[in-house]
Amino acid sequence: MGGGSVDGTVSSPQGDVTHTFGTIVRAFETFDPDDSVPVLLLDEQPSPDGACGTLATMGFNLALVLPSAPAAGMYTIGSSVTGVAQQDGDANLAIATSGTLTIDDATSSCITGSFALEFQHGSLTGDLAVQICP
Repeated sequence: MGGGSVDGTVSSPQGDVTHTFGTIVRAFETFDPDDSVPVLLLDEQPSPDGACGTLATMGFNLALVLPSAPAAGMYTIGSSVTGVAQQDGDANLAIATSGTLTIDDATSSCITGSFALEFQHGSLTGDLAVQICP
């Protein structure tokens, strides 16, 4: 069910919550319920119901929000992608202030690439192999 790695630590803007990312157990593409734009999600928690695109309600994840269908290329935070460290489902912990997402390949079943994100308090780097849910 997809995979990847997230290395680094981020804190909320208020500094009251800090999280060092651990093992990514699944990575999948989902869609923002408000804007219907694609979201590449790297999650530390298993699916609560076993389904590919179900968001866990506890724990932490990294969401990479794109304005349109993923394609090979480099995306810049702030202009063509939004990076969001989330906690307990989809509550925003911190939003990336700069960085890039590089998609090496995007097929009908998998999206591969890497990222380097800077936050107000922290940074995250890693790679991804995101499963496209049926």
